Amino acid sequence: MTKPRWKTAAGIAALAAALCLACKPAVSASELAGSESFYKDEGAHFEVPFEYWSVQGVLREDGSDKPIYFTAHFNRAGSGYFHVRNGYSSLRLADGSHDFRSFGMGVVQALGKDLLQMRAEQRPDFPAFRRAYELAEKGEFENFTPIPEEDAAMHRGRLYINLGGNRLERMSNSAFDYQIDLNTWAGVLKLSLLSGREPLYFDANRPVRVESVSDLYGPEAGMLVGYAVPRLKVSGSLAAKDGDIKLSGEAWLEHWWGKPKGEAMAQSAKTLISLPDGGDLLAVKFYDTKGGQVSSVALYKAPDGSMQRDNEVSFSALESWTSPDTLTIYDVGWKIESEYARGEIRPAQGAKDSELMLMRGVGGFWFGPCEFTGAVERAAAMPASGFGFCRFASIKEYRAE
Repeated sequence: MTKPRWKTAAGIAALAAALCLACKPAVSASELAGSESFYKDEGAHFEVPFEYWSVQGVLREDGSDKPIYFTAHFNRAGSGYFHVRNGYSSLRLADGSHDFRSFGMGVVQALGKDLLQMRAEQRPDFPAFRRAYELAEKGEFENFTPIPEEDAAMHRGRLYINLGGNRLERMSNSAFDYQIDLNTWAGVLKLSLLSGREPLYFDANRPVRVESVSDLYGPEAGMLVGYAVPRLKVSGSLAAKDGDIKLSGEAWLEHWWGKPKGEAMAQSAKTLISLPDGGDLLAVKFYDTKGGQVSSVALYKAPDGSMQRDNEVSFSALESWTSPDTLTIYDVGWKIESEYARGEIRPAQGAKDSELMLMRGVGGFWFGPCEFTGAVERAAAMPASGFGFCRFASIKEYRAE
């Protein structure tokens, strides 16, 4: 696997070439896990202005069949000498109770305050925005924890993130072996994750572009590179107020980075699905501010390990959910049609309200468990159902008639 040279003007192109080599069928999961180049690529890429890491999983307490869902999400934005870092955690317990936490540098807190002020002025018909802004004026931010810059670590060259004790780290340079510490509303979640499966990639020779035309970053504008590690086996515990709860389950880890235009990231739909026969599906759509589809791609990994990509994927909204906190209208149900997958994606039972926010009332997006029913394989001819996780971003807003 060719080592990318990040300090050249063609840094993204070099990365694309490296990732494409990793996509060749001859590269096994164990070989890729032991690749020095891939190990370094999992770390931060400070040369590009946009990057995030996410882990989403379903857990169960020992002896219980009731699911517990969690999300860990870490962002980095900026290039040059200053990089904004923030993140989110969410936890939905077996009894259905759910909440989120947000954390970030001081500049993120200031942004949240400005957004609350703007929303309070834009929507005087919704007094919750005014109340949240008045609390922010007093230095009180619901669900948000500020992190000093010295406590907001992200490493280049290996995956190590620690934002105020919220940690994601790869523990081995020869295996997909990770650890997470996450401060949730219900206690500290400590998890170990291990996978023996090869990641799914976006085709880096034909990188996904999330906009039609832009000169924001020159010819590399809109380019995103990413991968997802499926079916991580998870074990660990939740340090709840009544004592430690032992947990086990399965998760996905994903990592995206590149040079997208902000407006193109404001609306998107993404799904990561594991199928009972051992296949995996990753599908994503980006669309413009008028709701038109800009780009889409689906990767289907068959049970035998073969990987197929389709750049002609249709996403049609089936149902929506309106946030009572941000008033955002999210399309949370989708009909997907591609050469290798056709079916419906909907939120898991009881999880339709899976919204994360920068702080209560602003900066929201939907991130939670979802289910697939339909068909896969060539010509989407094999009936299938599966479970995974979805992320939806929207700029649509509720307004009373």
